[in-house]
Amino acid sequence: MGSPENILFDEAVKKKFKTEFTTKLARRSFFNFNYFEIEEPSYQNISELLKAEIAMEDKARELNEKYKKEFEDLALEQIKKVGVPLEVDKETRELVILYKKYNAEKAALVNRQYPITQLVIMHLYWKALKLAGALALIKNKDSIGVTEYKEAITFTELLNEDMKNFEMELVKDPYELFVGFCQTILQDNKCFIDTHTLKKMGYITSTSNTNSKLKDLASLASSYDPTGVYKVTDTGIEYTKLIKTSDAGVSYVEVSGSKDDRKIACSKNFNYAIVEFKTLARMLAKDFAYSPFKFKNGARNKANIEGGIKWIALDIDDSLYTDYQMHEILQDYNHHIARTSNPNNPYKFRILLELDSIVDLGDKEYKSFIKSIADYLGLKVDLLPKSQIYFSYSGREVLSVTDKYPLDTKDHIMIAYDKSYNPSSTEVIEKYTSKQKKALIDDPLNTFSYAFEAPEGKGSVSLYRAAKHAKDLGMNKEEVITLIRDINSYWERPMDITRLENTLVKQIEEWSF
Repeated sequence: MGSPENILFDEAVKKKFKTEFTTKLARRSFFNFNYFEIEEPSYQNISELLKAEIAMEDKARELNEKYKKEFEDLALEQIKKVGVPLEVDKETRELVILYKKYNAEKAALVNRQYPITQLVIMHLYWKALKLAGALALIKNKDSIGVTEYKEAITFTELLNEDMKNFEMELVKDPYELFVGFCQTILQDNKCFIDTHTLKKMGYITSTSNTNSKLKDLASLASSYDPTGVYKVTDTGIEYTKLIKTSDAGVSYVEVSGSKDDRKIACSKNFNYAIVEFKTLARMLAKDFAYSPFKFKNGARNKANIEGGIKWIALDIDDSLYTDYQMHEILQDYNHHIARTSNPNNPYKFRILLELDSIVDLGDKEYKSFIKSIADYLGLKVDLLPKSQIYFSYSGREVLSVTDKYPLDTKDHIMIAYDKSYNPSSTEVIEKYTSKQKKALIDDPLNTFSYAFEAPEGKGSVSLYRAAKHAKDLGMNKEEVITLIRDINSYWERPMDITRLENTLVKQIEEWSF
């Protein structure tokens, strides 16, 4: 009885386990794999805890003494029968034959990927017979009856899925096991495994080009595990578990006057509050300096930033879309939009976008994270540092959606960790030759695959991205509109035609080409 970690994560132990179980234990032993965590009871105070623990110990001692006496009496009784065979009733023999046939047919249906499971199932009849013999001895009977064998079958069937569940873990690829291993050593939702340990445990081979193998392992683990992010460092792999929460933190201080007046007033005295994302709309309609980050002692500077964030602010100074059009684009995401210092400029505004998990990155990675999101949304934004504060202005209309979805962060975090991540799509397109652009235009299903195959809930953003992408590649107005209609028609659940025509198509018609 113990933890399965050594068997699952140590290749030498795993190999030995497979050998022993295949040659001996599958036929002879009962195997239980219990992967459910027992919920610890909660107590009102220390006295209640001590009372419960002492009562549990007393009960265990009482049961121990009781069974000690039971088995002592059983041994004294059975020792008189040493050398006397325990018979098997005829009806029991028939039941053994039937149970054997049943298990043989059941084992034949098991995927050959699980050979130990097949062996266990094939020999359940024999283990049940041995257990039935023990039950007959306990009952002080001279033969194994049908009742004892049925009781034994009940027990074997209770555990008959355990080996299958365990072998599914046992045959996993190294990167799948690596994901499981990371979960077992988490502390404060993070862990680090150095290169030496990764080699020793068999997750990467001890050959040349270690860095490339680390990247492959991290990439495979990230694609397999939706709950966390794997980052390659100079000495190993760092894992961070994504924390899902509906709470949003905000640092804020009231300000007034000109921009210069506001700047003077926002270096200290920041308050920090945990609120619902929808509550931030009230702040945007008043005069505040604010940030998604917490500042130690309320003093704003780079060194005082604490923890992660649950939302981001995007500054848009020269948008292709108006604030109202952007509000329509982001209809599938929880967001707030408000104009900034100039209330009459619909192309200059700020977006507050809710994230699906807490994000805690270094300053450089944070800028790459913001850049990745901006590229995904097709926006041109200022890449500002984490210590940046933002101003809200009283009297501004706030455009909000708070009943849809937060933005998925995992892919953008992975991109932020990728040192090779470079320019936005527009900057890349500018480097294409005319011939390359034509080739991309001639293959729309691949070029705009992110839009044609957009998952539900991300269709609007994908259409707008595709429209801007097509314009940047050199399509004319009519070609862009045709492409957008083709993408919408391709979807299993297309956007309402009236909405499409009155929003995106109408906007494209106003673009200059």
